[in-house]
Amino acid sequence: MKVLVVRFSSLGDVVLSTAFVHCLKKIYPDASVTYVTKCKYKDVIEDSPFVDRIVCLEEDESVISLVRKMRRERFDIVFDLHSSLRSKIFSLLIKKRRYLHVCKHTLFRLSLIKRNRVLRLFSVRKPSGGVIEWQLSLLGIQNKRVFPRLFVDKDVEKSVSEMIDKHFKHRFLVGFAPDSRWKTKMWGTDKYSALAERILSWNKDAVLFLFGEDREIGDEIEAVCPRRIYNLMGRLTIKEVMALISFMNLFVSNDSGLMHIANAFRIPLVAIFGPTVPDFGFCPRGEEVRIAEVDLPCRPCSLHGTDVCKENYQCMKMVPVDDVFDKVKEVSQYANQHSCSSVSSYK
Repeated sequence: MKVLVVRFSSLGDVVLSTAFVHCLKKIYPDASVTYVTKCKYKDVIEDSPFVDRIVCLEEDESVISLVRKMRRERFDIVFDLHSSLRSKIFSLLIKKRRYLHVCKHTLFRLSLIKRNRVLRLFSVRKPSGGVIEWQLSLLGIQNKRVFPRLFVDKDVEKSVSEMIDKHFKHRFLVGFAPDSRWKTKMWGTDKYSALAERILSWNKDAVLFLFGEDREIGDEIEAVCPRRIYNLMGRLTIKEVMALISFMNLFVSNDSGLMHIANAFRIPLVAIFGPTVPDFGFCPRGEEVRIAEVDLPCRPCSLHGTDVCKENYQCMKMVPVDDVFDKVKEVSQYANQHSCSSVSSYK
């Protein structure tokens, strides 16, 4: 059986979809699974034993061009996990016997956005579970809480493991993901810097690793204590990021793709939510997870975040450093259980 899975973007969504392909392969172990995504996210799933082939959508490539690359193939089932206009057009043009797309519960999500007064007049029932459960329902799996499954190239894992053993053995490794694609989802360098000071004072064995893309943000936080904070922002490949995050004892992040990577490896996690809310279905899961947020009448204001905020970013600014630090101490009870586990532990 030939199966096609479609999820063009973004990083967090591709990470979440790995739970689906894992369960798909368990149900259909002999199926040949082809995964279609943007080239920039290829490395997230390239080493997965549950995906047989990856077809990449180039940055400026059209759906028609992508269809032409696959015009000679015929699939038994197409699973559209993106469920956007573009993915539906692509799936429509692909030769197939059956097409299934995930329900994204758009009306419910829009009803949560406080400023949409028209939708607030309707009684919209909250769907059970989150994005992973909504995707698994396509396979007939109900109410089964599973986690994403990430795998990293063995050579990359070995290199990272050797580096950890040589320089950071017996240290308490903390990861920060302080930036975001959207400005409204950023907690702020001042708050991350203050949190870094608290953590380094609280745990003398702690060292911090900064993950993300914006080096300037990392430079500001690293300045708090250059000897114990390492700015890796904009310096690593996605495979290196995944491998190194898997060795963290604890992780603090905005609502971002890196948050989902940490959660996939079951790293004790504190996630900071502002313009978005866990009820959208993107919430990290597990007893080792805590959510830091404040209840404001303007929340949530968007599904994925924006760059402009009419309320001066209050939903992030009002999340206290003390509250996040208290949650860090709460989840640290799970850190000793993890204790520098490698990627292969989750295979």
